[in-house]
Amino acid sequence: MSLPLALDGVLDRLVLLERKALPDAKNAVRYEVYVQHNVPYWTNRVGNWQKASGSGSTALWIVTIHPRLVMGHLTEGYEGTNQSQGPLLIAQAVEYFDVHNHLIDLDDEATSDPVRWLAPEPIRIGGGRTGYSAIAKTTQHVAELDLTVTLAVSYGGI
Repeated sequence: MSLPLALDGVLDRLVLLERKALPDAKNAVRYEVYVQHNVPYWTNRVGNWQKASGSGSTALWIVTIHPRLVMGHLTEGYEGTNQSQGPLLIAQAVEYFDVHNHLIDLDDEATSDPVRWLAPEPIRIGGGRTGYSAIAKTTQHVAELDLTVTLAVSYGGI
């Protein structure tokens, strides 16, 4: 399996689980630059890549994905009411991903099977930063996690 397909499978699963981690989230998308009016919602950014081991036809890659929870837009009359909720929402998401550290949720048929390209090591979660981000002419109040996954890939059509 190629590295792009492996990442594709992880991102597909991640957006499904983000909605379960915070049931009040209105949406979850696989990419970073996105704005919608109903908050909160998730976006995702792929960060660092590091080859952990392997050569020839197989390899292990460590990839950090940054799920970002958008909690409000300052350009739309935002008065800071969501700021106090940021740490609580992130704590809820961290707890969910800590419990579901193989990106599996047995309570949902769509997420109950293992992610094919995910190595057996559990995901690692960190971050939990809150702040502001300017995306698409909108200043957003956001909280961002660091979710590190290990992908086991095969090259050359294997």
